[in-house]
Amino acid sequence: MTNLDREEFMIETNRLILREFNEIDLDELYTLVCQNDFMLTVSKKEDLKRYIKYLKEKQNQFNPDDTRFILGIFVKDKPEFVGWSAILPNTKFESTQRERFIVISRDQRNKGYVTEAEMGTYDYMFTKTNHHEIVARVYFSNPYYKLVTDIMKKTGYVPMLPKYTSNTKRCNYFILTRERYMSKR
Repeated sequence: MTNLDREEFMIETNRLILREFNEIDLDELYTLVCQNDFMLTVSKKEDLKRYIKYLKEKQNQFNPDDTRFILGIFVKDKPEFVGWSAILPNTKFESTQRERFIVISRDQRNKGYVTEAEMGTYDYMFTKTNHHEIVARVYFSNPYYKLVTDIMKKTGYVPMLPKYTSNTKRCNYFILTRERYMSKR
């Protein structure tokens, strides 16, 4: 395990930069979190600040066998905050699997940012770490269920059977393997 200068850690795509959150991002992140179709509920900005601090402490070491990160998504030419992206462990899965989260601001959807951020993240995960599988879940209650499911399939995910229940909410889990992703690149 080696220390990673998290200020320097970023994933770059054609139009986007995925980088660690800074204090200056807090207002824009809080605005995104307050959108009513966002899955994380934070009532006060100070709670969000503590949550981000906690996450940063958890990701301050790089280990290719235990990769975890939460990054802000920014448009390169603006630079405008448009969402966040995360790869985190989930105790429901194998230790080699990571769960994928991505959220794009309501006014930034339908611009291809989700797909582009996903592809940059997968390139990183499957070439720089020892993880061979990424898992994502899509809740049936998500108003964008069909759109998100289409993006999952487009980037190479396949549904995991059977359908699982999580926190009393029904959802589908999808899995993307290193082999499948690399063959579609």
